[in-house]
Amino acid sequence: MSFGAHLARIWRRRFLVAAITLLAGLVAFGATGGHAGTDYTGTATLVTASQNSSPDQTAALSTGYVAMFIQPSFQDMLHAKLGLPADVSLTAQTAAQSPIIFGKA
Repeated sequence: MSFGAHLARIWRRRFLVAAITLLAGLVAFGATGGHAGTDYTGTATLVTASQNSSPDQTAALSTGYVAMFIQPSFQDMLHAKLGLPADVSLTAQTAAQSPIIFGKA
């Protein structure tokens, strides 16, 4: 069957195709409407630096900072000290083996 024949079959049922498409769109809109809310994301980029250390030592230092930051006990202390709501998540990661730290809240 040729492409033109397939288009002709679809065209003959265009109202059915339009109704199904509209119904699928309404279902998708309804499903996402219940989850709609405002989410905010704050990001920060930090660089650890030291005049007396080599770059690889500074990278190891930033990895240590990230490891400390993501500990649950440190997270709990930050939430309590800053008065953050329970649904706020704080994360951090290093950029490969570098002194760059990416933080996200």
